[in-house]
Amino acid sequence: MTKNQDGGEARNLPVHNPLLVVAGWSLKSVQPRVWDSSSPFYLPTLGAMMVSYAEFHSMKTRRRKAMEQGLHEYLGVPRHIKIYLDNGAFSFIKKTGSVPEADYIEFVNEARPDWYPVPQDFIPTPTMSPGKQKKCFTMTMEVNRSYQENGFVPIVHISNHLGSYLARLSQDDIQVLKAK
Repeated sequence: MTKNQDGGEARNLPVHNPLLVVAGWSLKSVQPRVWDSSSPFYLPTLGAMMVSYAEFHSMKTRRRKAMEQGLHEYLGVPRHIKIYLDNGAFSFIKKTGSVPEADYIEFVNEARPDWYPVPQDFIPTPTMSPGKQKKCFTMTMEVNRSYQENGFVPIVHISNHLGSYLARLSQDDIQVLKAK
């Protein structure tokens, strides 16, 4: 293995084929219905839709209905198309500083997305100092670890610390397997 900029090990990860097409979708627009073969925007190779919890959180009626009906039924997305939920961390950081954790977990449990990340991540930006980027890495890894056995998907961000993210996630995986 080679070393990356922060001294962590860089990995050659396998490429998985076929490519999974995931379309981002805003609740503010019911178009385009990319899963609908009668839509001019139809994507025949679509595998999943990505929606943001931040939008549901700001639209209380839609949030409640999605929790009552489940995301597939509420959005009208067929079951063979997966629904991925973004935690909305970037939006929440700009507005309130953090994702409302209990509300997010309640939404995940009731709305039943097919894929969902940990409730909070801290996003390093290229303009941040190396120390601030490292702090984002450390805080995100703390959240990843605290949710590692609850069905939540860990988050990593591209930065000078990517190798450290991957190495720590691998270490955590090994520790979880040993505990079982």
